[in-house]
Amino acid sequence: MTDPTLTISIDRTGLSLGALAFSGALDGTTLGIVGYQPPALQSRVTYAPDSINIHGSEAIAASWQQAILGFDWVRDGDSTETEVQASYAEVAAAIAQFSYVVTTQVSGAPAQLWRADPGSIVPAARTYSDLTYRNPVYAVTLPVYPIPGT
Repeated sequence: MTDPTLTISIDRTGLSLGALAFSGALDGTTLGIVGYQPPALQSRVTYAPDSINIHGSEAIAASWQQAILGFDWVRDGDSTETEVQASYAEVAAAIAQFSYVVTTQVSGAPAQLWRADPGSIVPAARTYSDLTYRNPVYAVTLPVYPIPGT
């Protein structure tokens, strides 16, 4: 049995930068994933006006509505508080883009592509251990919907 892997990549083309990569494996990636919640697939259905001649409502269109992709991350290898804050700022800038693509892949399964809107980042409470070893955990939530055909 091989160890599970998880990667999340945030496209930063709009910032003229390469993708920002997170990893849930011990593979040398400095942005580590410590928790992951894949988005739900929630349908949004449009109905025709009800008619007295038809039982129920008639669906005329459907699409996926936005859901939340959530993950917790930690920066591996920061040696100063200045570096910790720079890592936070780098992720905050990436998820503040107006529209961008997020790619997720779990254990070699086909990658999933999501269209994302500006997200949120929440720092966990800073503890003595975190302050000593400079490894705070941050929670990211991204409003996403699947890109059709991926």
